Amino acid sequence: MTDFSIEFLDPRRLLPHEETVNCRVLELISNIASKGNWTTFLLVERHSLVIMDGHHRRAAAIALSLPLLPCLMLSYEFVSVETTRPEQHATPEEIISRGKRGDLFPSKTTRHLLPNPPPDLLLPLSLLRSAADLQGASSYNTLRRPTGRLLCAAGGR
Repeated sequence: MTDFSIEFLDPRRLLPHEETVNCRVLELISNIASKGNWTTFLLVERHSLVIMDGHHRRAAAIALSLPLLPCLMLSYEFVSVETTRPEQHATPEEIISRGKRGDLFPSKTTRHLLPNPPPDLLLPLSLLRSAADLQGASSYNTLRRPTGRLLCAAGGR
């Protein structure tokens, strides 16, 4: 993947460009809560904070009162987009505009394509709930497991 950064952001700051489906959000809430880990980065356009991928996960995180989410901050310079609904026109400019205006596309209208898949993630929800542990770079370490997953721990644990 080219030119990205990882940031932990308040999910309420992120701007959706697509609607969500309630039954999918409820399914994710149950799944995330039962596993006790966050396993996927949200893909976010770095300048506008418009969500590229992760609308349902964002809604689940808000319902779970998670104060921070791991986000891959990206640019449309390195991400392409497909429209899954022929009646919709979804360019990067239109996606950002709709996100900023709150004029949402129907759910699953867009599909964002990365040059390489994002890394897997294994982040205990307890770390996301204790935002203070993630605020200082000195208290946050990212370790790569042999499986290629990212294991995140506070205080170097």
